[in-house]
Amino acid sequence: MTEPTGNKGTLNPYSRIAGNSVGERCKTLGVIPGEMVPLSRLKTIHEQYGIAVYLFFDERIARSSTMQDDIIDFSALPPKARPYLEIEQFYRVIEEEGLILLEDDMVSAEIIAVGKMECASCAGVRYDPYIRALLPPNE
Repeated sequence: MTEPTGNKGTLNPYSRIAGNSVGERCKTLGVIPGEMVPLSRLKTIHEQYGIAVYLFFDERIARSSTMQDDIIDFSALPPKARPYLEIEQFYRVIEEEGLILLEDDMVSAEIIAVGKMECASCAGVRYDPYIRALLPPNE
């Protein structure tokens, strides 16, 4: 098993976060399962460290399945029809649809899980870190 690399190679900012596991590194960043984290913070973490952030809209799915299963199970659906969006897609949809999002530091998501997901690439298998978060209803 190789070390998670995020989406920016082996010498990336993710590898410089204190900790030996995804959980320890996320804890260093203030991302702990069960805690609420502002969307602005999750977006910054994604941009700075290359950690994939998945925002879920369906609580049952968010709490009862795995990220790997969700990627497989919902891959045939267009992104807007899935019970989750990657954080970049979430902001893109907000913009495209002309929706108004309260200041994103005022909107928080519950951290459901952190982990690493197996990703195949032309260089072989790698393990990319992710954060799984649940958006509260009506926000």
